[in-house]
Amino acid sequence: MIRPVDFSGPITPSAGRSTVRRKEGAQTFALPEETAEASGAAGAGEVVPLEAMLALQEAAGEPRTSSRDREAKERGRHMLALLRRLQAALLAPGGQAGSEGLLEKLAASLDGLPEAEDPSLQAALEAIALRVRIELARWRGR
Repeated sequence: MIRPVDFSGPITPSAGRSTVRRKEGAQTFALPEETAEASGAAGAGEVVPLEAMLALQEAAGEPRTSSRDREAKERGRHMLALLRRLQAALLAPGGQAGSEGLLEKLAASLDGLPEAEDPSLQAALEAIALRVRIELARWRGR
């Protein structure tokens, strides 16, 4: 519940500052001593680099990753690696001749596509699979 603030007197500026008259016995805000000491100690602590914090959070989050999510990540990384290799092979001189084996590997990577528990990971995996299907249709049709 919000209570209105009770000022018993006018607020008058004096030398760039404003003064407020308080009622006698009015309470003021103060931190408990142990809280004030703890916040002072934490504020004076060593600065931790952002990269270290992110690595720590990532490492701390790893055990919570389900086996389905780990499998989905691995499959997605594998398909992306195959797509990069296909791109490099097709851009190389005479590359289209050596791309057939990569196309077969890409087609095989779609078999038994795992389902992730994390919805955003599942969406990313489906987007990668769609890209693989597009590339297969594109290059097999030639």
